[in-house]
Amino acid sequence: MDKNEKKAYKYYESGGCHAVIDACNSGKLKYDNYGFCEPCEIEQPIYDDACLVCGTIYIKKKGSEKLTGYEYMGVRYYKQTGY
Repeated sequence: MDKNEKKAYKYYESGGCHAVIDACNSGKLKYDNYGFCEPCEIEQPIYDDACLVCGTIYIKKKGSEKLTGYEYMGVRYYKQTGY
């Protein structure tokens, strides 16, 4: 977890996902883009291939297919999904 992700976690603890999104939109947090996060069930800010709100791994693939997953004890687990 880098400095930006730690800051996002603090925003989340204080105000939930809306606090993280507001911090991204106001330039207080870095993010790469917005993408649909399956566990959050909404578009969320994506940073370093992960949802900045919940930490789920987000890697866009060709077409509508993508890999999603999670990190547990430093190991990233993925599952393939599509729409």
